Amino acid sequence: MDERVAAAVEARRAMEADPDDPALAAAFVEQATGIAEHEWDAFDAVLPLLADGDAVRRSAAAAILGRVGHAHRGLAQTVCDSLIAVGAEEVDDGVVDTLAVAAHEAGLTVGTACNLLLRTPPLRRMGAYHLAMVVSGSPDDEPIRKVLRIAADDPDPEVRRWVELGLETAAED
Repeated sequence: MDERVAAAVEARRAMEADPDDPALAAAFVEQATGIAEHEWDAFDAVLPLLADGDAVRRSAAAAILGRVGHAHRGLAQTVCDSLIAVGAEEVDDGVVDTLAVAAHEAGLTVGTACNLLLRTPPLRRMGAYHLAMVVSGSPDDEPIRKVLRIAADDPDPEVRRWVELGLETAAED
């Protein structure tokens, strides 16, 4: 498993070095998906990377864990809790974005996302991203739109960006 994780990290590093190359993104997704098939073994192998000093390794770990939670719903809550725990302390904006996408993919609940809007800036970004994606898929969900409108005044410009995207997308449908 360690060799597969190392290969996925290198695929992520290549993808981040050239984000416009779809083949590099596809290579990482293929690696991450293969690792995610191993459920708890994947979780146990990847979780320590969330605390690594290298932002690319943290991003790779978050993305892989998002796939683990998505593929194995029995692990979704554990994955989301882990992503939230490290998200509270994350300082790299790129890693925060990856954590947000991964938590959404893993099955973050709307209630948890709403609670995240009351926490630290990285967690507010995670919550705003999830709610923006949910309301984009369910534009008639007025309670989520209300929460997003409240968060529209957030002091963090990244939170406001996700809120605006969610509200704009919901208004277009």
